[in-house]
Amino acid sequence: MIIKLANKTKNIEQLFELRTVRPGKISEISEATASSSVPPAERVNFHIGNPVQDERLTLYYLRSALNLKITDGDLSKFDVQTIRNELGWEENCDKRIDLLYRLIKNSAPYSPRGGYNIKNPTPLIKRVHQWLVNDQDEPLAYDIGEKSGIRELIISSGGVQETLRVLLHSLNDFLVNLPAKLFFIDHELPLCYRNYSSLQFEYLSGSETGTADALKKHFKLNEVFLLMGKTLSEEGRRNLRNLSYENPLFFVEINDAPNHYSFAREAKLKDRVLRILTPSFFSERLKNYSAVFLAGYAALLKIYESVHFQLKGTPSSSEIELLQYLSSNLDEINEEKKNETGLTNSEEQFEEALPYSIPKFSILDKSDLLDRVGKIYEEKLEKVFAFAGKIENKSSRLGIKNIPVSDHLMNKDTGTILSEFFRNIENAEWHSELFQSFLAVFAKEHPEYSLKNMRVVNGSSRTALGLLGFHCGIREAISCDFSWTYEHCFPKSTFIPLTDDFELDVEGICNAVDESLAGLNNPNEKIAVVVNNPHNASGKIFRENDLKNLLAKVLNKNVYVIDDLAYQNVLPENTLKGPKTVKQLALELVDEGRIYKDQLQKVIIVHSLSKTDSFAGARLAAVEIADEVLLQKFNKYNSQIKPNIAAILIAYLFYRNSLNQSSGCCGIKFSRQK
Repeated sequence: MIIKLANKTKNIEQLFELRTVRPGKISEISEATASSSVPPAERVNFHIGNPVQDERLTLYYLRSALNLKITDGDLSKFDVQTIRNELGWEENCDKRIDLLYRLIKNSAPYSPRGGYNIKNPTPLIKRVHQWLVNDQDEPLAYDIGEKSGIRELIISSGGVQETLRVLLHSLNDFLVNLPAKLFFIDHELPLCYRNYSSLQFEYLSGSETGTADALKKHFKLNEVFLLMGKTLSEEGRRNLRNLSYENPLFFVEINDAPNHYSFAREAKLKDRVLRILTPSFFSERLKNYSAVFLAGYAALLKIYESVHFQLKGTPSSSEIELLQYLSSNLDEINEEKKNETGLTNSEEQFEEALPYSIPKFSILDKSDLLDRVGKIYEEKLEKVFAFAGKIENKSSRLGIKNIPVSDHLMNKDTGTILSEFFRNIENAEWHSELFQSFLAVFAKEHPEYSLKNMRVVNGSSRTALGLLGFHCGIREAISCDFSWTYEHCFPKSTFIPLTDDFELDVEGICNAVDESLAGLNNPNEKIAVVVNNPHNASGKIFRENDLKNLLAKVLNKNVYVIDDLAYQNVLPENTLKGPKTVKQLALELVDEGRIYKDQLQKVIIVHSLSKTDSFAGARLAAVEIADEVLLQKFNKYNSQIKPNIAAILIAYLFYRNSLNQSSGCCGIKFSRQK
């Protein structure tokens, strides 16, 4: 596509040139291994890989989530009628049982980058494509890659604000011509999101006619991106369209505009527009859903999905599966909402026709209201955590550990919880209660964790580590060599080779810590030693004595230690007797007098439900951060991420029925045999 720019002919690649994405070190090793001529049996693979996937395992999960005895029934195949009869549910509940089954089954493997495979696009992406091409008066076709291999439509996780964070990283790191200027209309970016070295931010509050004038003076110095949180008038779009024909102006629409209000419908502009679309075109109740769609310039989307993978992993397969279900079963949320309000559609129309005025909110007002309500509930949740901490401290003095004081769903059966789940699909308060309920039962399995310092992270380990590294001041991660791709999550990563017998080089790591501490000029910048045991990517279990010596030395240097527990208890064994966690070892060091109790505040736990629970595709983790200042910074970013509600629901239902461990299989906590 050719675009005229300042009397010169330039195409979109020249206007907004992007750097090439380099794969991580471990990815390069894995790809080299896969393409090697060495016979597979003789290769050394440097990645443990996907979690266990087995129909029996899925049915164990399902029966546990439904509070059924997991050893009963045929565990070789799924039969919805048999399960429904065991539960005593009505026949119309079959689709909910089937949904739980598919959520569990499809939450084990990772979703592909971009949320779908171009050779076999999911029904969800085809449904979105249909809305763009066939369901509107003005169709706009976007390639989903079936024939071309090029995608102009992808899925992102975490909601609109999180999508913008990934986009900002993409522009900051991969635009060739920098700095770039970003103007915002009717969308407030959190202050904590504006710290990018090569991006400049400005907010426009004047009239639409003045917008074009405000942009003109920047084109000589910058590429300009205009991010719009509202739909502009026809005149406003025309002025900006004409301006873009002569200048390097790129549009980012975060306004859910239909085709006929999008700049993408204008001649020559389709590749100059990125549309961020929430699932509100299915139902307005899904406007704040975690999964969103990006449509537009394929080269930018290719960069975006790579950065999404580096910072967050691939999109949550749980949220994709739930949204796919809701797109075909809108009665689940519409009927539940109707039951809650007691109004039918005709009654709502009658109410609208009343002669007196009933205050109503516009779509934009609703969104703004939800944001404000969300902030109120975040503050409320902080108070709940503080209250829980007080009870926890008092309980520990009495010898009682981790009472689930905040399991709001404790006395409700699965059927009731599912009904509440659909009725509260967009309810931030209910989501907060679900988070705390999950953390309460998760902490029962890990009594070394402090409930008041724990948070749910929607995006697995990558998201938590990326927030700590790029946004919370931990500038450098120091770990052993052949480690997981920490370079994607921290501004700087240092890897220390293992010893000749493939054990941790404790002295080497400590020397690297000393060098980094000596080079720190900014008191707000920190470093951290990252422990990953069992080790990703080799599977190595390190000697406990080496780990304790490393912890004692590093914590006495007042340096953070991050325990990356992606593979806890993943062992070729039939028990759960895995290596001790960093927190458990640190507690022993306190008892041994080798560190002070206050130094435990430097221990950070990042515990994903990935391989241990065969829940990798769900993208869900829990963190424990005892350092109050660091926790506050983390909360600022983490609270902006829309929750993976399906993943948290399934995890809660599973963990609440696994309180009494009695057996293990593939690292899974199958328990409470009824």
